[in-house]
Amino acid sequence: MRLEECLLDWYLTFLCIRNRPVVNKRNDYHYLPVDDRAAEWGFYLTTTGRVLSLVSTELPYGVHPDMYMFDLSPALGDEVFKSSSRESGRVLPEFQVVFITDTHSVFESDATGVVDFNAPTLLFLFPGVWHRYRPVGSVKTWLTARWIGFNGDLAYRLMSLQGITPATAVRAAANPLRLAAAFDRLVDRVSDNAAEDSIVLSMHTMDVLVDCIESAQEGMSKRDARDTGTQKTTGGGEHSEALVARILDVIWTGSHRGLTMDKLCESVGAKRRSMERWFAAARGHSLLTEVNLCRCRRARHFLETTDLPIKKICWLAGFLNPDQMRTNFLHVVGMLPNQYRQRHRRK
Repeated sequence: MRLEECLLDWYLTFLCIRNRPVVNKRNDYHYLPVDDRAAEWGFYLTTTGRVLSLVSTELPYGVHPDMYMFDLSPALGDEVFKSSSRESGRVLPEFQVVFITDTHSVFESDATGVVDFNAPTLLFLFPGVWHRYRPVGSVKTWLTARWIGFNGDLAYRLMSLQGITPATAVRAAANPLRLAAAFDRLVDRVSDNAAEDSIVLSMHTMDVLVDCIESAQEGMSKRDARDTGTQKTTGGGEHSEALVARILDVIWTGSHRGLTMDKLCESVGAKRRSMERWFAAARGHSLLTEVNLCRCRRARHFLETTDLPIKKICWLAGFLNPDQMRTNFLHVVGMLPNQYRQRHRRK
């Protein structure tokens, strides 16, 4: 057993011991009404909870609203890779992320087919997509799970921008201890005050969702590295990855200043030749291209939101002169700065 898995087991045991005097502290779930303010804002929490110990042999997860209930009986023998009957699954009207922290399990949906997985794993569930999940075998007849349910226009946009689709619903989870703590904070928060300001609560939910997305992305990277027998690096291992992250911060924070590529690399303690190679492998373009991209994004913001003269915006964005700004802006954005302002000026 890996060290991280041992620590996760210890954490779950600790929760059990710590919460033993409180009957319902360990298993806790809530279903919230849709708040008009949060719905108008574009992101709202519908449900959150955890089931970390068996509730009963008949209903291992307790009693939930009918739309959330489905057959969770374990898959035995040759049933593992046979699709289930439609009646044994469910179709949600919202997004859910389910974090499963133990047990060999199987997931089925219209988009994925039958997929078996080992915890810790994240399941990204989409509205309108039939699915089910259940343990495999007779050793464990239920799954330890935490979950959040959410919806809204921002939810659709965020999931699509991150490339998470119904076909990629099953994701290995990295950093399970941190992820479990994030879910638990939200569950405890709702338990302590379910009537909290809905927009504030939705922001905390989004924070958990970001943790889930990052965990899924890192878990996929580790899995790909294992499958290929290599580490995902940019030529210099973890050291080069750290330098790429540091130099990105220098660029984003300081692109409004005059930056030479030599001084840029010197600021993070790297040789330019090596840094250019690592950066191109990680980002797909050169350091200079990144600087110009950043400057153009900053210029776009000023053009959209202010009435500042273009010459002034040129200096604020970090370009040496208006001609340099026009040349780079045309290359990156596809139009001249004044044309962009006419089309995208915010009233």
